[in-house]
Amino acid sequence: MLKRLLRLFTGTSGSQQSRPADHPTRPDDVVRAQQALAAPQDVHVVTVPMVGATVTQVSLNKWLVPEGGYVRRDQPLAELATEKASFEVNAAREGFVYYRVSAGETVPMRSPICLISPTRMRR
Repeated sequence: MLKRLLRLFTGTSGSQQSRPADHPTRPDDVVRAQQALAAPQDVHVVTVPMVGATVTQVSLNKWLVPEGGYVRRDQPLAELATEKASFEVNAAREGFVYYRVSAGETVPMRSPICLISPTRMRR
């Protein structure tokens, strides 16, 4: 189960050889994955939505909710941008937000950008 969560966070099985060079595993990702396993309720992983057939990556311009802050369902979480347009990603459920990506980073489509936990997670 831990390996499955690590793949969600890093796109790998956790091994050094298969990790993309531009998205290294952060030590806190492992801690958060372990906490997600121990969480009594479901933790939702928010990913970059597909916005076009030819778009392969987006920039996370800014977070609209502070890390650890509480969001309601359908509340805007982050502002993302492609080469042609900016758009917001909304929360699919309510809970506490924990970043996976920092503002200013460029990330591939379908990559995890944050977690929404129904309960506070230790940092």
